[in-house]
Amino acid sequence: MADHEWMTYRQLADRFGIGIDSARHKAKRRKWQAEAGNYPGAPVRVRVPVLALIPDRSPTEPQGSIPGDPPIADPQVHPNRSGGDPPMIPLDRAQEMVAEAIAQERAETARQLAERDTLHLGTIERLLAQAAIERSLLVERVDAAEIRAERVEARLDQVLDVLLSERRQLTASQAGNGEREPWWRRWFGESRRTKLGEG
Repeated sequence: MADHEWMTYRQLADRFGIGIDSARHKAKRRKWQAEAGNYPGAPVRVRVPVLALIPDRSPTEPQGSIPGDPPIADPQVHPNRSGGDPPMIPLDRAQEMVAEAIAQERAETARQLAERDTLHLGTIERLLAQAAIERSLLVERVDAAEIRAERVEARLDQVLDVLLSERRQLTASQAGNGEREPWWRRWFGESRRTKLGEG
């Protein structure tokens, strides 16, 4: 019986129930001889002692383990240990990652809300500034209209004063001559028929 067996890393991993990378590290740690294949692309084979392949069935170690090696994880319980899959993430680390993702999402949402509020505040400030400008223009127009109204009122007062002054002078001159117009002339004024009757 041969004292060694040539096995690929895949066969070694399947034999011990570990991943391919673990099988490669195991061969290097045990300093087992490795040999390249006979053709390009052929798998590397490792010279494994037969004694290393015999399981030690001591009551303290599970079946398939080798003395001196750490306990081998059951592939049924940890399927990510076989075939070179990435290791499982511990529950605490997974919870931390979820909490970090939630915190980042909340921070991004808060940043977007702050940007939106900043834009809204900027729009409100521009609208308030525009309203203040329009109000000042309206106040100026109202002031100008009031000034024009005051000027028109003053002009009307001047005209009325002149008319009243002329009326007083006319009344005083008629009273000085002792003449008093008849009531019908005061009401209707003179007509051509009246002048013809007097002639």
